[in-house]
Amino acid sequence: MSGQLSLISYQEDIGRKIIDLFEGRLDKMSYRSVSVYEDTSGGAKPAHTLPAGAVGSSDLVARKMAVKFDRNPDLVGFNRRIRMNKYWLDGLILRRWLLH
Repeated sequence: MSGQLSLISYQEDIGRKIIDLFEGRLDKMSYRSVSVYEDTSGGAKPAHTLPAGAVGSSDLVARKMAVKFDRNPDLVGFNRRIRMNKYWLDGLILRRWLLH
């Protein structure tokens, strides 16, 4: 199973956060979220910007992204759940990997 077939839930807090929940993916990804904020500055935009869809609305800039992968009992050494957080701060990208 891949792509849309494995999406079991999509939640959106418009202008703030998007959460996808998955089940049965071959890569074991079970969760993905993106936190965004409105950029009304009118200045140069970072590469991780979602352009505004309507006239008069503001672009959305990604602040944080998180993905979670479930354990895979079929692979040796992959017996822990993995979570990755990615933060964008002042032009820097900070990644943090957590093993559960």
